[in-house]
Amino acid sequence: MSFALDALGSFVQGRAARVQSKMRARVLEQDALARKAAGESEALGIEREGRAAVAAGTVAAATSGFTVDGSALDVLGWMEQQTGANAGKARWEAEREARAIRNEAAATRYQGKVAYATGLIRAGSSLASGANAV
Repeated sequence: MSFALDALGSFVQGRAARVQSKMRARVLEQDALARKAAGESEALGIEREGRAAVAAGTVAAATSGFTVDGSALDVLGWMEQQTGANAGKARWEAEREARAIRNEAAATRYQGKVAYATGLIRAGSSLASGANAV
């Protein structure tokens, strides 16, 4: 009769591991979404600061009597390019991190499936050996 309890224990253990892995994967998926949203927020902040810096540079040039052309215009253009590049980098890094987290979630789900299958195999093995012993 202990073989039946062993089988049940193996089944329950495998099922519990699968449920736990599903819950962990859900948490990881939420973490991935949060990381992507944080990256977008960071990129928007970079763009906002960049626009403010370009505007301040334009005002400073205008109030000091310079026209916004030539080297001043080049500097302002460069500032806009750097702002775009920095914002793009923030978005890319957030997406890369979110993708890594989603991959971890997929691996966690797979581990749960393997644990469940292993539990079923062990349960079947326990039942088979117990049946042979009787």
